Amino acid sequence: MLKNKIGDHLICELTHCSFDILNDKDFLSKLLVDSATKGGAGVLGHLEHKFTLQGVTVIVLLAESHLTIHSYPELNYAAIDIFTCGTINTDLIFREISKHVGG
Repeated sequence: MLKNKIGDHLICELTHCSFDILNDKDFLSKLLVDSATKGGAGVLGHLEHKFTLQGVTVIVLLAESHLTIHSYPELNYAAIDIFTCGTINTDLIFREISKHVGG
C-alpha cells in the first residue's frame, strides 16, 4: 500500500446527454484535448474511434497519465476516466467536458 498520493483519479458518468454530441468523434476528440490543456495537462497524443451505428471512444495520452471517454449515444450516456499525477486540475477537466456534453 502506498503512503503518498500518486495522483487524482476520477471515474465519472454523464447521463441525459445529447445523442448528436456523443456521436461526434471530431467534437469529442477536440473537447478532450482542449479540456486537458485547460486543466494544465501535457497532451502527448490522442486516438479516437467511431463505432458503426453509434458510439465513440477517445483516448488522450497525457504526460501525467490519461483521459478517456466512451459514449453510448443510444443511451444518452458517457463514461469518463481521468487519471493524472502532479498538479493537474482534474475537476476543471471534468467540468469542461460535462459543460459541453451535458448530463
